[in-house]
Amino acid sequence: MLRWATLIVLLLLLVLTSWIHNSLQDEGGAIETRDRGEPDSMMWDFKRIDMDEKGLPKARLTADLMKHYPHDDSVELEHPAMEIYNEDKVLPWQITAERGWLSGDGEKLLLYGKVYIWRDQAQQDQHSVQTRKEIELITTDLRILLKEEYAETDNFVMIISPAAKVTAVGLQANLKKRNLKLLSKVRGRYEDSAKH
Repeated sequence: MLRWATLIVLLLLLVLTSWIHNSLQDEGGAIETRDRGEPDSMMWDFKRIDMDEKGLPKARLTADLMKHYPHDDSVELEHPAMEIYNEDKVLPWQITAERGWLSGDGEKLLLYGKVYIWRDQAQQDQHSVQTRKEIELITTDLRILLKEEYAETDNFVMIISPAAKVTAVGLQANLKKRNLKLLSKVRGRYEDSAKH
């Protein structure tokens, strides 16, 4: 009699477990999964090039891994790197980050974690052309409006150039015009390059 009672309890547990499993797989569970934004595709070694009206490269975006989310057509990026071209004979802005998110319309790029931005400058001597860093920026969590070539952060930022080192909290940058606006707690050190 004890065996039959144990068997009936086990069968009831099996039926209950099966019912719970099936109820989680119904339409409501599927909607909940879509609301969380599950990716529908992934691509390793992702590359995207935007062209200007003349057919010349305007921006180049790469990432180790890209995940596409169909509910808003956005993509998440692992280790994104970007080059922004905007003037003849001027080297592009270079930007790297730990992670990124690109809006469905391709206009807004959010970069997360440590963000490193720099621009090289070409120097020519008698024998060769060499590059050196014209400016470097180190910050976190940067927002970029790609069409306007505008970037901003509310976080701590460090700016390094051959003649100065500046820190601040908050940055607004017009990458096209090479204008930087520091928002608060600005501190800096200037070095006279003529002494070197």
